[in-house]
Amino acid sequence: MKKAAFAQTPGPKERQETRYLKSARIFKSEFTNSFPVTVGRKFVRLYFYLAVYANNLDVSKGVFSVVSGPYTLLKNFSAYETTNNLNFDYISKEYSINIYSIINDFETFNLTFTPAPGTPDSYAFINGIEIVSHPDIYASDGNTMMVDLGTTFDINDAMILENIYRLNVGGQPISPSGDTGLFRRWTDDPPYIFGASVGIPVATNPNTTIGYPSGMPDYIAPVDVYKTARSMGPTCELSLNFNLSWYFDVDTGFSYLGRLHFCEIAPYITKGNQRVFEIFINNQTVETEADVIVTPQPMAETSGYEH
Repeated sequence: MKKAAFAQTPGPKERQETRYLKSARIFKSEFTNSFPVTVGRKFVRLYFYLAVYANNLDVSKGVFSVVSGPYTLLKNFSAYETTNNLNFDYISKEYSINIYSIINDFETFNLTFTPAPGTPDSYAFINGIEIVSHPDIYASDGNTMMVDLGTTFDINDAMILENIYRLNVGGQPISPSGDTGLFRRWTDDPPYIFGASVGIPVATNPNTTIGYPSGMPDYIAPVDVYKTARSMGPTCELSLNFNLSWYFDVDTGFSYLGRLHFCEIAPYITKGNQRVFEIFINNQTVETEADVIVTPQPMAETSGYEH
């Protein structure tokens, strides 16, 4: 393997991520990072902060690919173009990758950075790498329905997933330290609400305890996700006049897994058929009679509540 340059640069102020962004490793040729890991699924997080690093490198020349085994995680990725287009200070990428071995319980996980051959004087760089073991929360056993197609889709051990959005609806952002030990970041949802109808953010009162149903692990999402929600309001006549919608920019040519988390936190809704709603994804109906009370979901139990 060839040597990689190591550079120092100030990171953005007042951000938790500065511990990743104060330094970068620069690759002017192909370079592989190797990590001894146990088998099983891992969250692999890559952090990129655009700055002028060693030797006054042209930031627009930071174009490269990142590969893990047979899988291409990033191809001709430009931190310069991405941060400018999105108006971000830094970029983080998160993947769920299954590490498996037929020989033993340990394996070597490789990440290979390759400067783009089609860009003169190109280089690769990375500010931070996280590898976190996590339970297989995405396996579908072939039961995941494909919207638009009406067919099932199998999320198996060989599939790599990239996280695009993870929202705490109706609540505040949740930092990685506030997650369930998987160090996921949950952002708030107002920037993604589509249209003028934003609904009503609601939250549990301090005497409420969130209980997970039997068979549902509590690491599926932090309890703070289930303590808040966004509602169309208590008046049925008014809620029939609008939809509550979120809009997400995504790349074409890929399939996307959407996971919706529900917990009925309204103390006046205790029985089935009191709150029934439809769910549309990409303008396609995926649920005509969603009822959180009827379908096993995390539930809120309240003591000493005054309505």
